[in-house]
Formats: sequence, structure tokens, C-alpha cells
Amino acid sequence: MSVRVAAPDLQAFAEGIFRSAGVGAEHASAWAATLVWANLRGVDSHGVLRIPRYLEWLGSGVINPAPAMVMRVAAGAVGLLDADRAPGPVAMMRAMEEAVAIARRLSLGWVVARDITHAGAVGHFALHAAQAGLIGMVMTASGPLMAWPGSRGAVVSTNPIAIAVPAGSRPPLLLDMSTASVALGKVMGAKDAGTPIPEGWGVDAAGHPTTDPARVATLLPMAGAKGAGLSLMIECLARAWRRAIRSSPRRFGAAGQRTGRG
Repeated sequence: MSVRVAAPDLQAFAEGIFRSAGVGAEHASAWAATLVWANLRGVDSHGVLRIPRYLEWLGSGVINPAPAMVMRVAAGAVGLLDADRAPGPVAMMRAMEEAVAIARRLSLGWVVARDITHAGAVGHFALHAAQAGLIGMVMTASGPLMAWPGSRGAVVSTNPIAIAVPAGSRPPLLLDMSTASVALGKVMGAKDAGTPIPEGWGVDAAGHPTTDPARVATLLPMAGAKGAGLSLMIECLARAWRRAIRSSPRRFGAAGQRTGRG
């Protein structure tokens, strides 16, 4: 049996859960809004289905319910946000807001967010730029979640990318995708529902294709080698900043320190 819940009620419910876990009102509202936005687009894999996992991370300290985010000093159009393990959507929106502010001054703004948690539906943040009349682009990387063609286990992340373009009086044009054949959340949903998944979504621990969501050890890339290659390049771009930050601690501030301006 399916149950339909009005979007405002669902958002208020999600916000209340986060607040009960120690998240401040402003951050809880922003976090819940991102989840419900995904649900309204039909992308339930990044919607409120994620809340139980987020609560686990809040409880274990993976996600900081009261982060002290700091925008560090950087040169020109480039900025660095130290997110202090903030809820991913909260940090991503702050980074995009900073990038939009820079772009309004210099025509280009590029902000890197470090020490964030699960980003959520990245299209939501790219769309924020488009609604401000700018082209928005978001890329994220994480630990390995996806197999490389021919591998048995995970080699690269699913490395999502989103691009949003203003369209005048029409709604913005938005591309929001990962480089996997399907989002991990869809496998999680099928596992919860006890339903099989299509072939080509994932492989088991031995590297064999499986339609049992409970046996999926890692996802498969979209379009074979093309998806794997795109994922690798996004990961290289996203992680290049980590090396730059580590090699220039005086410029960006050592990890764990609070320098620069908020």
C-alpha cells in the first residue's frame, strides 16, 4: 500500500527529525528541503529514504550536527569552504552561495568544499546558480563505490556531476547524474522492498552480475568504459584540490584550524 504525503508536511516531518537529532533549525530546514526536492523530481534514491542512514551518521559523529563552517581566504575567483563535517546539503548550498557571490563580482566563481559528508542531490545546488541567472556546475567525489570494467570490487566513486543553465522565462535546463548505471539509493530501495533489480546495475562480491539487491557489492558504471572514464576524470578534478591544499597549508590553513573569515 502506498501513502501520499503533501510536500510541505513531508518537509516539516524531515526537518523535525533532524532537529531532534541536534541539528539547528536553519540547517535542518535546508537539509530537509533538498531531500524533498529530490522526491518531488521522482528521484527517491536521494530523498527522505536516506534519513535513517543520516541519523546513524549523526549518532556516530560522521556528520556534525553543529558545524562551524569557515570560508577560507583564497585568490581571485577561487574559494575554499571548510565544512567541518556539516550535513552535505548544508555545506554544498553554502559553497554554491559563495560561488554565486564571487561570480557576480568576477563573472566566474569556483568554490571547493572540504570535509563535507554525503552531498545528496547535487542538481539542487547547480539549480540554485541557474535561478540566479548563472550557469551552475557541481562535481563531487567519495570513496570507491563502483567497479571498473573487468574488476571484481569497487575502484572509483560514482562521482556525480550536475550542470544547470538559465533559460530565460522558461525553467532552467538541468542535468543531474552520476557515472554509475544507477544510484546506490535505488539498490537500497529495492532491498527494502524485497524486489529484484535489473541486470547491469551491480555485481556481487565475486564480480558476477546479480539481480538480488542484497547481494550487490558494488555498482557498475554507465555505458561501460565511457562511464568509468568520465568517473575517473571527475574524481581527478575533484581531488586535485586536496593535493593543492596539502601542498599550500599556509595559503589555505592547516586541517583542523579555523583561519580566514566566516
